Amino acid sequence: MENARSPLMAIFTTLRSNFIQLLELRKEDVPDLKEWMGRSSYKWLSPDVQNEIIDIWGKSVLRSVVFELKKREQFAIMVDETCDI
Repeated sequence: MENARSPLMAIFTTLRSNFIQLLELRKEDVPDLKEWMGRSSYKWLSPDVQNEIIDIWGKSVLRSVVFELKKREQFAIMVDETCDI
């Protein structure tokens, strides 16, 4: 099984995921993130940690949207749908 994974692992180690690229971009604006990403011994970027970070970001966006909605007297929600073929 390990031999079957080695070609895939070679690809994954040379390609940088969208998530890692986003972190690399954001570290220019966030000094703490830059320091965290600069560590060489460990980075805590396993899939579980990535999912947790994405979850935290999602909740942060949701809080921002709810905060803005609470300030408004009126608002509208638009919904669109696409049928699966």
